[in-house]
Amino acid sequence: MPSHPASENPAPPETAARAVTGLVVAGAVLLGLINADVSLKADDVGSLHAVLGPWAEVIVNLSKDVHPPLYFLFLKAFVSALGDGEGAMRAFSIVCYWLTGLATYRLARRFLPPAGAIQPAAVFLTAPLAVQSAELVRMYSLVGLLGVLAATSLVDFVRRPGWRGTAVFVGWTFLGSFTHLWFFCLLAGLGLAVLRRQLALSNEAVAWLPAPDRDMLTSTILLWLGVSVLLLPWVIWRWRRLSTKGPEDGREAAAWARWPFWPA
Repeated sequence: MPSHPASENPAPPETAARAVTGLVVAGAVLLGLINADVSLKADDVGSLHAVLGPWAEVIVNLSKDVHPPLYFLFLKAFVSALGDGEGAMRAFSIVCYWLTGLATYRLARRFLPPAGAIQPAAVFLTAPLAVQSAELVRMYSLVGLLGVLAATSLVDFVRRPGWRGTAVFVGWTFLGSFTHLWFFCLLAGLGLAVLRRQLALSNEAVAWLPAPDRDMLTSTILLWLGVSVLLLPWVIWRWRRLSTKGPEDGREAAAWARWPFWPA
C-alpha cells in the first residue's frame, strides 16, 4: 500500500499561529530578562542620580535637565517601588519593550490577519536595537512604545476622522514629546505619510480610505493644530527667558520640563 507523507496532514493554521505566538512571547521574555542584572552604564548611572531623593527634589533636578521629564518620573516610581538594583532600574524599560511588541502586533492587525501580524511583532522583539534599549536605563523603550501607539491612533484617525481620533492621537503625541525630542521626527514622518496617501488616494490603490472632502480636511487641520499646541510651553518659556535674563550660552533646561509658571 502507498504510504501517506506527513505533509498531507499539516497542522491547522490556528495551531501553527498559536505555536509561533508562544515562541515569540517566550523569546521576548528571555531577551528582556537575559541581561537585566548586568552592570549599569554611564548614562544609566546618570538616570539613577536624576531620580534619587524625594519627589520634590527630583522635580527640581528635572527642571534643570535637557531631557524631557516623563521617563524619569516613571523611573522614579519604579525605583521607589522596587529599589535601585540593576534589575529594578531596568524593569520599566523591559516592560516598555514587551508592551511595544504587543503594540506592534496591534498595529499590524489593522492590515494583516493574526498569523501575519505576529511577524512584525517578532521582527521588533528580536531586533538588536530594541533588545539593547530594554537593557538601558534610558527613555528609548518608552519613546518606541509611544511612537507605535501614536502611529496606530493615526491609522485609526485616517480611517475614521473625528474628535475622538484627534484626542487619542494628540494624547499619545503629548506623552511622546515629553519623553524624547526625537519624537518630533516621528511626527514629521507620519505627517508626510498621511500627505502622500492623500495625494495618491484612489479607489483601486487605497480602498479603505474615505474620499477626501471638506470635513476630512477640517479634521486633519484640527489634528495638527492640536499637536502644535505642544510647542506653546516652549514659546512662552523662551520669551520669559529672553525678556528677563537675555540669551545665555551653554546647555539650557528643556522647555518640556520648564513650564511658564516654574522659576526661570
